[in-house]
Amino acid sequence: TARVASQGWLKYRLTDSTDLEQYVYYTQLINPKFDEHPVVQRILKDTKGKPGAFGTAMQSLPDAVVQEIKQGRFD
Repeated sequence: TARVASQGWLKYRLTDSTDLEQYVYYTQLINPKFDEHPVVQRILKDTKGKPGAFGTAMQSLPDAVVQEIKQGRFD
């Protein structure tokens, strides 16, 4: 878990605990490539430099998007 969290810091400079928690959750339980999904890419761009915003946005993802990420559908 700590290794995955450190990847979130290195890759996206996530420092807030909520941001890192969501990063680890999605990496380990949903899809390790979740950050390649267009919706997640937009969230990462929009929340850059705003501690806590990434985690909040990821918690608010619609179920349909979460299912797409689980299934690896990144159209």
